[in-house]
Amino acid sequence: MYLFIKKWYTLFFLTGIFLIPFNQIAGLSILREYSHESAIYCWLLGGILAIIEDVFLNKRIIFPYKSKVIWLWSLFFGWSLLTYFFNYSEIQVSYFKHRSGNNKFIFQAISIILTSYFLIYYFSKVLKNSSIICFFYKIRRIVFMSFIIVFVYGLLEFLVNMYSIRWVKDFIEWLNFMPILDKREFYGERLSSVSFEVPALGNYLIFAFGWMFSYVFTENNWFKRILPSIAIVLLTILSGARAALVIIFIQVLVGILLYIKYKGIKVNLKYLLGIVFSLLVIGSLNFNKIVEISSKKLNFFNVESNISNKTRFGMQYATIQVFKENPIVGVGLGQNGFHKRNHYPNWAIENNSEFTDWYLNEEVYSFAPDFNLYLKVLAETGIIGFVLFCSFLFLLIRKVFVVATGSSFDITVISVVLFISIIGYLINWFQLDYFRQLGFWLCVVMLIRIENGESV
Repeated sequence: MYLFIKKWYTLFFLTGIFLIPFNQIAGLSILREYSHESAIYCWLLGGILAIIEDVFLNKRIIFPYKSKVIWLWSLFFGWSLLTYFFNYSEIQVSYFKHRSGNNKFIFQAISIILTSYFLIYYFSKVLKNSSIICFFYKIRRIVFMSFIIVFVYGLLEFLVNMYSIRWVKDFIEWLNFMPILDKREFYGERLSSVSFEVPALGNYLIFAFGWMFSYVFTENNWFKRILPSIAIVLLTILSGARAALVIIFIQVLVGILLYIKYKGIKVNLKYLLGIVFSLLVIGSLNFNKIVEISSKKLNFFNVESNISNKTRFGMQYATIQVFKENPIVGVGLGQNGFHKRNHYPNWAIENNSEFTDWYLNEEVYSFAPDFNLYLKVLAETGIIGFVLFCSFLFLLIRKVFVVATGSSFDITVISVVLFISIIGYLINWFQLDYFRQLGFWLCVVMLIRIENGESV
């Protein structure tokens, strides 16, 4: 019985890794923000089996509660819960889009528990059954296999968008018979592949890059070393995911620096300056073309004609105003949506259908996103919560460096993946506002395993 349960919750874990990019499904509405995530269904089933094993067979729950990382995260989460009592009176009268302040608080707390404590428990349970090094290579192989499908599917979508090849579109729509695919939208010059929208694909590519870059360290053949990373960059460019393109560019630079440091490569300053000078010359000869492409691909700050930018900056501006009114303890976990609607700037609302059709429309159930997790934490938990959250993130980065120092080759490779991935998530949270970064919590658990010396 023990081996049977262990086999199945391990299988559910690995299947979930494969399904991370697949978030097109309608899913179960009761799971709310998780309903589209194919991976979460596997992990819920696996987690339930793991709990059954611990409760009925092991007679104890196995959880890494001694880790300083867990303690610091728990301090932040505990403070987030306390903000309910500091804002009790206001929360009782909050109501918008058929939802009360109590409702938002409860579901936000459940969401955080699911994305952090439940996944940390389940991942720790699975990874404890074998060597972290063994599991790393299994996970990487599965991420690679999953990415191949994402890449090929993205190329097919590119053919439809650029060349309007009818049979390719028919083939993509035919694939919708699979329960993990439900392609309904084609985004012109942009790609979403197997994900439900372009930014979701970008978010997945940020997760996958660190794993693909690790082949640079482990493969002897140069083709096998660099091809996975090049494929990630290529698909990111084709997708038109602006934030992902910038973040992955930073991840590439970080990866190269880590590789140079590990290999002890001495950079020839003359050659480096020569390469930089050559790039500048080439760039100057094609300056107008580069500006045209950059303005098209990286149109971050145009709020006059770009509705997406108007919405994003408008939401961030409103969230900052909420923080200014409640700087110490915030307005309470999950409560920002009730407050920021009173602070939307006119320049964001004017001629912006996203506000009139969605965010100010009480008949549309979903609340407006904040587009920045750090600002959301500031507004909802105040400076105290923000300091605790940033301390948690800083501790993660520091511990990655610690475990990488003087470690074996395999642990160093894992540390590189963790560092590149965590850096990507930290930057990505400047334009995303949720803790539902499934790969991030996998990184946290792997780091805890290595830190505890459970690496063999």
